[in-house]
Amino acid sequence: MDTLFGILTVEQWLAILRIGIGLVFGFLTPLALLVAILLNINYLSLAGVRPADISVNAAYQCEQGQNWTMLISEIVLLATVSWSTLSVDNLLGLF
Repeated sequence: MDTLFGILTVEQWLAILRIGIGLVFGFLTPLALLVAILLNINYLSLAGVRPADISVNAAYQCEQGQNWTMLISEIVLLATVSWSTLSVDNLLGLF
């Protein structure tokens, strides 16, 4: 079980790294944005509903606010075709 958890943790960090590289350099940007959206939806669902006693997890509101902010910004970047200028995708004629 510990090995599986370690593998999943490494895969999650690799996914985050790939998304970051894709967005910073503009390489395969639509794919990076779609994976980022799915990852943030996963983070939102993992957090669950707001606890009745907020002292259980005082950072709940901040964590969810950060997830919602990233999710909305990724949707905006995807909707505005952000890879059309100043990106590796544009230089290579992808998308």
